[in-house]
Amino acid sequence: MEVLAKDLHKTIADDFNKVKIIEEIDRQRGGEAILEIEDLKEDLVINEKRAEKIVKYLEEKEEQETGDQTRIASLVGEIFKLDQRVTQLNEKVQRHENKLTETLNDHERTENELKEIKGALCTGQIAFDFEKDLATYIYPHGKKFGSRTVFTNMTAWLEKKKDTKEGREGNTKWNKLQKEFSWSKEHEKVFLRLLESRRKFAHPQVDRNTVQSQIPDSFTEQEKKCIMDINKMVDRVNELM
Repeated sequence: MEVLAKDLHKTIADDFNKVKIIEEIDRQRGGEAILEIEDLKEDLVINEKRAEKIVKYLEEKEEQETGDQTRIASLVGEIFKLDQRVTQLNEKVQRHENKLTETLNDHERTENELKEIKGALCTGQIAFDFEKDLATYIYPHGKKFGSRTVFTNMTAWLEKKKDTKEGREGNTKWNKLQKEFSWSKEHEKVFLRLLESRRKFAHPQVDRNTVQSQIPDSFTEQEKKCIMDINKMVDRVNELM
């Protein structure tokens, strides 16, 4: 029976270590304070003292009595309950840790998505600026060239106007640039890909029925109303066209 009491005392010590590990895990993961921990630690202290007294009492006695068995049995029951509570607490922390891990993974995915969007917009802007500036440089001064398929329209115009004065001037400028930078079909392919990647994020498909829920909170209520009016006007203009 003395050996059993010592084993129970060791079990309590093990439970203390488990609780410390749980606390450390929760602290490192930035979890909220778990109130059950303090209550559990208090009960562990109480039962630890009980176990120490029983061990000391049994060590000093030459013979063991029936009452000792009752005290040991009571302590066994209490420690069993504490073991269950430690297990439940550990499961709770594990669930919290899993949830936190899932949240961190969501944040990482969002961060990667934002990084992709920023990269596409920044590199795509290079192609966008190049297209507009190139057209301004190649076309005759003052010529309007719109905002879509600028490069494709420009190369088509150069081919169509190659026998005219302005066409020859434009082709001369473009040929010199191509030679200077060793422009190739691969350059053109990458350039068009950059434009497309920018367009994907700069001009997303919009569900006009859900626009209101997507307006940033930085806009005032009055400004949000203006946005919704503009949204309705787009639909109306399309009806009138």
